[in-house]
Amino acid sequence: MSAPAVAHGAHRILTTEWTWGLASWASRANSARLTDLALGGTDNYEPDHIVARQLTDVAPHFASATRINAVYNHLTIGLLTKSFGIRGFLDLGAGLPTLPPSRTYPDTHRSAEDAAPGSRVVQVDHDPVVDAHLRMCSAGRHGQNRSIIADLRDIETVLAHPFVQALKESGPVGVLVHDVLPYITCDRQAARVLHAVQTWLPPGSAVSLTHATGELHPTQMAAAAEVLQHAGLPYRLRPRDQVHDLLAPWPLLKAGVVPTGRYHPAHKHTRLPEHHSGAYAGIAVHPRRLAASTGPA
Repeated sequence: MSAPAVAHGAHRILTTEWTWGLASWASRANSARLTDLALGGTDNYEPDHIVARQLTDVAPHFASATRINAVYNHLTIGLLTKSFGIRGFLDLGAGLPTLPPSRTYPDTHRSAEDAAPGSRVVQVDHDPVVDAHLRMCSAGRHGQNRSIIADLRDIETVLAHPFVQALKESGPVGVLVHDVLPYITCDRQAARVLHAVQTWLPPGSAVSLTHATGELHPTQMAAAAEVLQHAGLPYRLRPRDQVHDLLAPWPLLKAGVVPTGRYHPAHKHTRLPEHHSGAYAGIAVHPRRLAASTGPA
């Protein structure tokens, strides 16, 4: 069920999150704010700092994994525009834009605009406060960027939304599913999200996935997942084979499924040990893609 748009470029799908007040939002750790803190943003609070310190104690690389993921996001957008001519992006689980804006870790809007001026971006997050930030940061961008409040577990509603349908009608779409599926702890639900997205996408499209794993450093990542669980943020680590299966049956670019920091040769953290990534990355392309590509060299 949806409500009327409340501001230009924004639309809200009603969820129970609407019962949250700002005080409640700031009283416990929040995944979007933990990411913001790791990226040097300013929209985070003491509960986030406490959990971040706990994460650092058990998994010293956890913050660097967040930064590696952010750089991967930027490089992937550039790859999809260059290799596939994609000019529309659906950012699932977008999170907070970093304020002040960061050139080191640019948000999806900035990365898309830098890669291909005039690109369209639709960002989805379940948190209404995140949505308010997204709308503020996209204001004045000529209506090219939109945001939706929705839970990815209701992926069919997301894909049926007019903003998302308009994105599809404009051409191939790059779907960014970056560090969000670990928060969907049910394996069947996570697989259903990817299957629905792939079924919906037009030829020429691509899906980029990053997903936390325990395989690169089992002890640290298991401890980090436990910290998040205790903070009210259940977090499901998945092995490489399962990450690969989430992208199947679409063909993968030649890099396959590898640690996030090793996917793009141009990644500035590519020389760090693999466990700093804390996650795997892979890009799957529509079987009927419009232009052939072998992926990163």
